[in-house]
Amino acid sequence: MNNAGVSRSGHDEAGTRGADAQRLEVALATIKDMFGVDYPIEPGPGEPSNARDLNALMTTHAFTDSWARPGLDRRTKSIATLAMMIAMGQGKELRNHVSGGLMLGVTKEEIVELLIHALAYVGAPRTAAAWENVQKVFSR
Repeated sequence: MNNAGVSRSGHDEAGTRGADAQRLEVALATIKDMFGVDYPIEPGPGEPSNARDLNALMTTHAFTDSWARPGLDRRTKSIATLAMMIAMGQGKELRNHVSGGLMLGVTKEEIVELLIHALAYVGAPRTAAAWENVQKVFSR
């Protein structure tokens, strides 16, 4: 490390390169703006230190490279994301994005309509599984 806290490899004390650190800041600010929460990227109990790198890469890719881009408003992106989580059968992420979508102005009725529409394309078992996950969020 030099006097500025940067190693010879160009990483700062947290292990993030300067440009990457700025991109991560954009991602974390986007999450805070969208959902009103601070998003942790530090490794959890029992996780190796490089888990921070994975968390930072996933967060930056999703929230800087996608959510922070212009072209589609956040509400539209939220509906698209819900459709993708339904189609992929990603229950935990679907629950997270239903909560987020509601915060971004997607209505419960629109989410049910999205499930009805998904039924024609992903089938009854996947739609029923998605509905179970959506109901968990609606009942909170």
